[in-house]
Amino acid sequence: MKYRAGSVLPQASSAAAAVEYDAANTKRAAPNMKRAALNVMRDVANVKCTALNVMRDAANVK
Repeated sequence: MKYRAGSVLPQASSAAAAVEYDAANTKRAAPNMKRAALNVMRDVANVKCTALNVMRDAANVK
């Protein structure tokens, strides 16, 4: 069975459009990933602060 050039071209262009769409979604997701990483870092910093506060309170009790 032979393929006509006309039937292959729309598939190629839709594949290219799908790749562009994925790239756009990845770009959109990247800032969210950065934000999530910053939130995790902030939470870790908060836990450290809490631990320091607990140690400080324990020292005050002594």
